[in-house]
Amino acid sequence: MVSDLPMGIIYIILTMVVVAELLVFISVKFAAARFQWLITPKSKRPNLSKKVVEHFFNKSFDPELGWAPKPGSSGEDMTELGVKTYHIDDKGRRFNPAFNDEPSRVAVFGDSFSFVV
Repeated sequence: MVSDLPMGIIYIILTMVVVAELLVFISVKFAAARFQWLITPKSKRPNLSKKVVEHFFNKSFDPELGWAPKPGSSGEDMTELGVKTYHIDDKGRRFNPAFNDEPSRVAVFGDSFSFVV
């Protein structure tokens, strides 16, 4: 069937495929720099400084869970509402000093998405 097509059409199809591949490649490169959830081969080995890795291990690494805030620690998170301070109590629970005097009726347990609630 391919042998029935004129060579000009085959070259045009091949050129279109190569151009499409290049456009996808460039688009992924462009998007990866701006969209942290786009996984590329470079994502397998991120360029992290020794200081960042040591900070992670000292502050929140858990051999069973992977990530869990250390009891007695505190820190700040940058959110859409600005910088938010948090503290982790002796049982590993987060409490927010801004709401210390407020009654608590809901407990949230989960991963890092629930941590910022």
